[in-house]
Amino acid sequence: TKGKGAALHAHLTEEVFIPIRGSWQIYWLEGAEERSITLEPGDVVNMPTRIYRGFRCASDEPDALLIGLTGGPDPGHVAWHPDVVIAARASGLEVDDDGNLREVD
Repeated sequence: TKGKGAALHAHLTEEVFIPIRGSWQIYWLEGAEERSITLEPGDVVNMPTRIYRGFRCASDEPDALLIGLTGGPDPGHVAWHPDVVIAARASGLEVDDDGNLREVD
């Protein structure tokens, strides 16, 4: 769905994004400034380690598909950007030690 994707997050590994169907916007932070690029099917972008990044569908195509690959045998847990954690807590979620967003019991 257009506009849906993953919020700003980081990994201890690289992450590669490859659109299969539809257009996808990959965005990241350089300091406090957000940068972005829109990818089409067959494009490939590699995000370095420890960079806050996210992605969102930029297509009206109902079956848009993006492949995201993390490198290495142990990609570790997701480190959410602090703004994402604040918004999650405000909506009734918490972040566990593995970086998973869960409903508060």
